Amino acid sequence: MKKTAKRTKNPATVAALYMVCAAAAFAVMGAFAKALHRLPAWEITFFRALINVIALLPWAISQPRIVATWRSEPLALSVRGVAGGLSALLYFYALGHMKLADASMIYQSSPIIVIILSALLLGETLSAASFLCTLVALIGIGLVIKPDLHFTTQGDLAPLAALGGTIAAAVAYTAIKHATRKIPTRLIVLTFASVATLFAVIPTILSFTPPTPVEWLLLLGTGSFATLGQETMTKSYAGLPASVASPIMLTSVAFSTLLGWAYWGEIPDRLSALGMLLIASGVVAAYRFKRAL
Repeated sequence: MKKTAKRTKNPATVAALYMVCAAAAFAVMGAFAKALHRLPAWEITFFRALINVIALLPWAISQPRIVATWRSEPLALSVRGVAGGLSALLYFYALGHMKLADASMIYQSSPIIVIILSALLLGETLSAASFLCTLVALIGIGLVIKPDLHFTTQGDLAPLAALGGTIAAAVAYTAIKHATRKIPTRLIVLTFASVATLFAVIPTILSFTPPTPVEWLLLLGTGSFATLGQETMTKSYAGLPASVASPIMLTSVAFSTLLGWAYWGEIPDRLSALGMLLIASGVVAAYRFKRAL
C-alpha cells in the first residue's frame, strides 16, 4: 500500500494569504466609498464605523472582562479613535475627487509617516538607511500628489486630504503602538469604531443626505468589507512579523488600480506610476532594514 503524504499548510503562507485577502477587502471598501461620492464624507465615515461596531458587538457582549481592559490605556485608545475617524473622513473625501489607485497608494504610505512620528514622539532611533527609505517614499508621495498651490477646486484639495488621512492614520498607529501589548487587537478595533461613530454622528445628522437603495447597499458593503479587512489583517499579524506582513498590504494598490480601471476607466499617469514605485520601494526597504536591526 502506498502511503499518501498529508499536505500540511505552512502557517506563514496562510498568514500571508490572510493579508492579501485584507488588501483586497480594503480595496473593495475604497471602491464602494468612491461610488458613494454623492454622499458627504461624514456620512460614509459614520456608517462605516457603525457597521463595524455592530459586527463586533456580539464578541464584546461575550467578553466583558476583555472589554474592560480598555481602562488601562484610555488616552491612547481615544487618540487612536479620533485620529482613525479623521483618517477615514479625509480618505473618503479624497476618494470622491481623485483616482482610486492614487488615493490608495498615498494612504498605504502611512508606515513611512509612522517611522517619522516614532522617531519624533517616541524617541525611536532612525537609522541612515531608514531615513533614506523615508526620503524616497516622500518623493514618491510628492509625485502622486503633484501639489498645486492654487487649490481652486475640490479636486485640487483631494490629494492633500489623502495625505492628511495618511498622517492621521499614522498618528493613530503611533498612539496605540505600545498599548497593543496590553490590549487585544479586536478591542482596539472596537474602540476605534465606537469613537469614530461618535466623532461623525453630529456632522452626519446636520448634513444628512438620504441614500438611495443602491447607496444603502454600498454603505453596507463599505462597512462590511472594512470589518472583513480588519479581521483578516489581524489574523495575518498573528502569524507573521509586521516587517513581513505590512509590505504585503501594498497589494491593495494593485487591487485598487484594477477596480479603478474596470469601473471608472482610471489609469495612473506616468508620474503617479513612478511615485507608486518609489513609495512601495521605500516602504518595503524600510521594513527590511527595520527587521535586520
